[in-house]
Amino acid sequence: MVNADIICKVNGPTPWVNSLVVVEKPNGKLRVCLDPKDLNSAIQRPHYPMRTLEDILPQLSNAHYFTKLDVRSGYWTISLDEPSSYFTTFNTPYGRYRFKRLPFGLNCSQDLFQAKIDECYAELDEHDSNLRRVLQISREKDMKLNDDKLEVGVTEVTYFGHVITSSGLRADPHKVQAISDMPPPSNKAEVQTILGMVNYLSKFAPNLAEITSPMRAILNKDVEFAWDQPQIAAFQKVKEILTRSPGPILSYYDPTKDLTLQVDASKYGLGAQSYCKTTNR
Repeated sequence: MVNADIICKVNGPTPWVNSLVVVEKPNGKLRVCLDPKDLNSAIQRPHYPMRTLEDILPQLSNAHYFTKLDVRSGYWTISLDEPSSYFTTFNTPYGRYRFKRLPFGLNCSQDLFQAKIDECYAELDEHDSNLRRVLQISREKDMKLNDDKLEVGVTEVTYFGHVITSSGLRADPHKVQAISDMPPPSNKAEVQTILGMVNYLSKFAPNLAEITSPMRAILNKDVEFAWDQPQIAAFQKVKEILTRSPGPILSYYDPTKDLTLQVDASKYGLGAQSYCKTTNR
């Protein structure tokens, strides 16, 4: 990291000294991070608006081919000015160092990185011209891409726990399998974990709020944990809905088509479906 001009040695006194955190990556390599808990409490975040998957999907209503690119050590493409750099000083067994580029762990890192990404890759339209322009901008901005995560010109990609295809949105089979393989919970915390995973795929499971109501009922503070027949049946029903084959495919919202919105409610939750003229969701 010193040779790559990511960090440099610090000899004089500094207003902040952070702890060192070393994280093992899935490929076995090590990632040097900070533990900037105290520093984060003093940083004023820019709170850059992050687009959600629901914000992005309508733009894919007429898409047929996709490319997925992963930026290697993306935060390190952003340089810190010298005063800011000294705030990132951290201890190691070999003395103190400071980051010259944006480190992981700061509460503002994601905001700053996403803002730069949107600034660099704004106003792109067609796939092939987009890809050429993205590669050109990446070269100009000295952003490295991970070749082992590269997918170019495919008809579907896995993204944020979903499968984005030319015909619509599907649930990620790995997410579904993880729910299918989950054992019955033994306490309320495990029930919350299960419901969190299930709710992430709720758009693919009709009447989910009503089906999971026995599971949510035992989360009340005044209710003791008891995994009885109503909860067992609800858990099994959720698994059956999410693992049925073929799974549902949700069309992308297309603002150019007529839309009918159908809503309903029960004492357990709210529900809605939208129908386009030629496809339904």
